[in-house]
Amino acid sequence: MVITPHVIAGVAAAAITEFHFARAENNNERPLFLKSNRFKIILISCLLGFSSHFLLDAIPHYEYDIYASVPYDFSGIVIDSIVACTSLFIILHGLLRETARGLDIPSNLRGAWAKEKLRYVPFLISLTAAGFAAILPDIILTLGKPYFGVPMRVFDKFHHFWHTSIRISDGYAFMIEACITLGMAWFLLKTIPKIKIEIDSKQIAQELADISSR
Repeated sequence: MVITPHVIAGVAAAAITEFHFARAENNNERPLFLKSNRFKIILISCLLGFSSHFLLDAIPHYEYDIYASVPYDFSGIVIDSIVACTSLFIILHGLLRETARGLDIPSNLRGAWAKEKLRYVPFLISLTAAGFAAILPDIILTLGKPYFGVPMRVFDKFHHFWHTSIRISDGYAFMIEACITLGMAWFLLKTIPKIKIEIDSKQIAQELADISSR
C-alpha cells in the first residue's frame, strides 16, 4: 500500500495500546501481565505498527514501483507523505494544540502547570514512533536491498510471503485504500478522546495524591 494507510494503521495500533495501558493503570490493573512503563508501551506500539504493514499488504492494493519509474513515484511519495502528515495533524490537532501551549510557557515559570500541559507528549511520541514503524519494512527494503545480501533477501521473502498476489485495477485499489484509511481515521477520532480522558484522569489522580500527601 501507499504511505498514508500504513501510517494511519500504525497510529491506530499505538492508540489501542495506549488506551489499554492507560485504562488498566487507572483501574490499578496490570495490563497484558506487564508492569506499565513508557518504554514497554512504545515498544509494543511499534511492534504492532510494524506488524500492521504486512497485514495491510495482504489486501489487494496499489503501491509505488520505485524501481520502474522513479520520477513519477517520487512525486507521488512526496504528495502521499504530505497527505499522511496532514491527516495526522487533523486527527491529533487537539492534543497538539494543548501541547504547544505548554511549550510556550517561559522556562522560569515552568512547574506543575507546565507538566500538566505537556502530559500528552509521551502519547504523541508513541503514536509517531508506531506510525514510522508501520512504513519501516518498505524503507528497509528500499534502502537496504542493494547492500545487505542474505539478510535482506530473507526479509524480502518474508515481506513477499505476506504480499497479496491478487491484481486489480488502480481505480479499485485506490478505493480500497481510501476506505481502509477513512475507517482507521474514524476509529482514531473516536478513540483518541477516550485516551485523553484516561490521561486526564491519571493526571488528576496524581495531583490529588500529591495534595493528600502534603
